[in-house]
Amino acid sequence: MITYTEKGAGLHAAIGAAGLALWCADNVWCSTDDAAVQAIIDAYTLDDARAPVIELIKDSARLRILAFLPDWKQSNLNARMNELNLTRFTRELVAEELSEIAAMQAIWNQAKAIRQASNDHEAALNALASFEAVAAYDISAGWPG
Repeated sequence: MITYTEKGAGLHAAIGAAGLALWCADNVWCSTDDAAVQAIIDAYTLDDARAPVIELIKDSARLRILAFLPDWKQSNLNARMNELNLTRFTRELVAEELSEIAAMQAIWNQAKAIRQASNDHEAALNALASFEAVAAYDISAGWPG
């Protein structure tokens, strides 16, 4: 017999990854191997429950950044900024180049704001002290517009 404690979807994924199964039938928790599944349930920590949510937060941040700043554009932006910085060693930048830097910095600031929101989400998640709170954490709020 399984003594089940709800610890989030990651617990069920961990059980499945071990090649085991857990299900509820008529309000009784059953498994393919009660001892092995119970050991996984008992060993599953709050940090284990946070891990898949943190991955979702990081993926959300990555997708938000890539939506306006794909990898190729990030590479081009960095290369161009390096060119402009090297130019500063040989001459003063002209107004057009300074405007270009300001535009690139504004784009980069958007990415940094998303990264900060991701860090804030992760800190908030790490401050939660229960499996229930981790399972209920809403990663959709608090991202820059």
